[in-house]
Amino acid sequence: MSTTEKKPVEHLVILRWKSTASESAKKDAEEAIASLPKQIPGIDAYVGGRQNSPEAPGRGWDFGFRMTFRDIESRDVYLTHPVHVDVKTRFIEPIMDAAVVFDFEH
Repeated sequence: MSTTEKKPVEHLVILRWKSTASESAKKDAEEAIASLPKQIPGIDAYVGGRQNSPEAPGRGWDFGFRMTFRDIESRDVYLTHPVHVDVKTRFIEPIMDAAVVFDFEH
């Protein structure tokens, strides 16, 4: 791949919900996150779900997702897109205790 070719970007996010978060608030946040690819251009793939690994039980991470962006520019547009900002401020941040975000090109 030449240096001028655009590379996809994987955007990995793992969230820990506050212990006070209601089940309905968690569900609303998870559904709002899953709706982002339909509303923001440049997201080529999305998969997400609740933690169910027996390898790390009790570590407190609750929900994770991966988005594949067409390229770094698409990821950068997403970060400040009004729909993404709205989902973060209305659904995620009020119930989020912690997050891990890891992006990489391939």
